Amino acid sequence: VLGLQEVGSNLSKINNSIQNETTSGGTAQYLGLNEAKKILNSDANKDGLKRYVILLTDGCPNGEGLTYNQLVDSATDLKNSTGATLMTVGVGMGGSNTYLKEAETYLKKIASKDTNDTPYAYTVDANQLSNILGSILKSVIGGVPVPNATIKDYIDPRFEVDEASVIKAGGMVETDSKGTYVIWKNKTIGVANGESP
Repeated sequence: VLGLQEVGSNLSKINNSIQNETTSGGTAQYLGLNEAKKILNSDANKDGLKRYVILLTDGCPNGEGLTYNQLVDSATDLKNSTGATLMTVGVGMGGSNTYLKEAETYLKKIASKDTNDTPYAYTVDANQLSNILGSILKSVIGGVPVPNATIKDYIDPRFEVDEASVIKAGGMVETDSKGTYVIWKNKTIGVANGESP
């Protein structure tokens, strides 16, 4: 299990962790929810950021002693103790399989709901997974301004930077081993509204 990570600087570490995971049979989604609760509760969240947990599964609780009650209890506990929004993604569900239909029903039951009382629950085929995760990402960050952001924009070496204009706009021009970049610190990235950011 990998704790909270900053995606930008640790992407390869996160990918390696996922690639090195092994399966041993059984589907115990509640264990993942319990681990998410533990990680979120150990983080101070000093900035009061919104928290999201995405439960990705391909089945229903199975294995010795596993029940839907454990899943429901863990989901309720996670949401109540951390304030996190729980989104569920069921891969390869639906169809005529009674067990998978039941799993889909429970994923909808445990998911947090939006302002229209619609659960954040998605059922997709494996080939649609990338699209739904992209959609979830947009819904998570799309409507929320990001405060205190640092924006770093590397400039193509074929262009000249008008440093005075950058400074006048509140940025700085700097250089590192990757090249010259413009950096803006402590900015709020807003939500696009038509053509205006």
